[in-house]
Amino acid sequence: MKTRLDLLISDVRKLASAENYSGTHGLSSHFFMVSANNASLSLQRYLVQNVAEVFTAYQEDDIVAAQESYDPPDRIFARHMIHECAFSSNGDAQNYHDMQLSYVREAAAAGDPEEYFVDGAKTYIYPQPAATGGMIRRRYTQLVDEIGFIRGQVTSAAGAAPNFTSITLDNDDWLDDGALDENDEGLLDYEYICVVDEEGAMQTRNVRIASYDATTRVLTIASGWAAADGETIGAGTFVVIGPNTSSHLYSWDPCVRDFFVRFMVLEAHQRRSSTDTMEAHPQLQAIASSIAEVYGMKPFGKAPIPEARGDW
Repeated sequence: MKTRLDLLISDVRKLASAENYSGTHGLSSHFFMVSANNASLSLQRYLVQNVAEVFTAYQEDDIVAAQESYDPPDRIFARHMIHECAFSSNGDAQNYHDMQLSYVREAAAAGDPEEYFVDGAKTYIYPQPAATGGMIRRRYTQLVDEIGFIRGQVTSAAGAAPNFTSITLDNDDWLDDGALDENDEGLLDYEYICVVDEEGAMQTRNVRIASYDATTRVLTIASGWAAADGETIGAGTFVVIGPNTSSHLYSWDPCVRDFFVRFMVLEAHQRRSSTDTMEAHPQLQAIASSIAEVYGMKPFGKAPIPEARGDW
């Protein structure tokens, strides 16, 4: 079971002696939300440096004739972290073959790409593809989702997937800044929302919002936005503000929870200039090291998954 952000913060407040707060005094809930995301990014950086390829994902992109450069995959952790690149001349999953990593661009007649290199924020493939219809598939290190507060529960959604037009929420209680603290951003301070289930699993990512009517509790979705394949907005799901954001530590395994707690307590103490701040640093290092050992255990994260081809 994944940990929900507000419940994590409740535990952190008790450990940090930060239970008393208001709009002008103490540590706000927004402070702890930022701290949780700092912990997430810090831990991912540590694991990426110490354990091979534990946050990999795949993205497929259509080939454009005579186009050699392609933008980085969605939510890439660092723009150079392309581990593999494969090409399919017709987009068939059984027709991919791995391209060789190179460090130079060679002059060659247009045809099926055989090599690739990464320069700046783009992936270059060559020879340049001679025709459309093909696809490239990249395996890369993906940035984990951010973590935010639930701001409402969905009653209904107008329109049909992928062209939803609006979302009706059951009440305004979770949208009220005062329900968290007076310093929190409001709903429309963010351009996007995400829709998650009760465990924080992403149902619809990055819904672009045009307006919100507090009287009718209707979120109007921006014209032209469309859900990705398989995404849905159903009654009983929850709204979280911000792009690529879940209400839970959904990108993480339960074994990392103590790191988040200690990290957030440490940041709370630093904000308050506590004398025991330095004592927490060795604890964080020890916890992160033990997490790296878990993530590095075979077969998890040690090597790419081999692809067996009977026709080779």
